[in-house]
Amino acid sequence: MSSPRDADQDFASAASVDSSESIYKVTATACAGGIGQCVLLTAVPQEGQASDGNLTLNSRGAKTGNWP
Repeated sequence: MSSPRDADQDFASAASVDSSESIYKVTATACAGGIGQCVLLTAVPQEGQASDGNLTLNSRGAKTGNWP
C-alpha cells in the first residue's frame, strides 16, 4: 500500500490531458498539504475558449474562474 508521500510523488508525474472536445487542457495537482488532503483540477482553455480564462475546481468543492 502506498503512503501519502508515495502518492504525491506518483501524482506529480502525471501529464495534462485534453478535454473530450479538446477545448480545455486539464491538469491535476495536489493542493497545499498534499494529495492525501486535496486534489486541484485546472482547466486551461484552448483556441476559441480562451476568453473563458482558467477554471479550477478542488476536491473540497472550491471553484475559481468564470464557470457557466
